[in-house]
Amino acid sequence: MLPRWFRRTLVDGEVGPDVQVVARKLGGMSVRYDSELIARVRGYQHMTGLEVDGIVGPLTAGALGEAADAHLPPNWFTRDLSLGMTGEDVDLLRFNLDLPDGDVFDVDTHRAVLRYQSANRLPLSGVVDSRMALLLG
Repeated sequence: MLPRWFRRTLVDGEVGPDVQVVARKLGGMSVRYDSELIARVRGYQHMTGLEVDGIVGPLTAGALGEAADAHLPPNWFTRDLSLGMTGEDVDLLRFNLDLPDGDVFDVDTHRAVLRYQSANRLPLSGVVDSRMALLLG
């Protein structure tokens, strides 16, 4: 099963939230799919018996899985997020909730947060706190 964060095959030079997810899962901090991250992917592929090509395609993404680091909120989470807020962190939140691009925590974002909180048995606050961010990855 493909994780929600996987939307495209990642190759050298790519940037975006999906690259940050891969970097975080493999213990890096890259924002660009660069030689350092490719080396980490190759090592992971070798350890898990996948084809060692340094490309994050469906098989590698599936092996990396859905869950983010089990102890830390994702890199994009720097503050609690709520209705009316703006910023890159809101855009990344919307990406993780499968909403269209946008950097405003609008009514649609609020509704999606409430749905996510309900589905994951979190308090229905409409606010993205570190616990919810950790689950989102």
